[in-house]
Amino acid sequence: MVDPVLVEKAMSLSVEERLELIGRVWDSIDHAARPVSPSVAALVEERVADATANPLTGRPWDEVRHRLRERRGR
Repeated sequence: MVDPVLVEKAMSLSVEERLELIGRVWDSIDHAARPVSPSVAALVEERVADATANPLTGRPWDEVRHRLRERRGR
């Protein structure tokens, strides 16, 4: 069980800080230990195969991030 004081502290953070916290906690979990459903695993495999077959059809992360920030009004 998670310490209620820890949860209360996390909930007092801004949305941006909570998202950063989520990312840091998620990144700290060994990839092999992360639960993945068979349907999600199949989708990832399909997308990796597509990206491998068509490497020039994607967008650079900086471009994607910029477009997302524009949508949010940042």
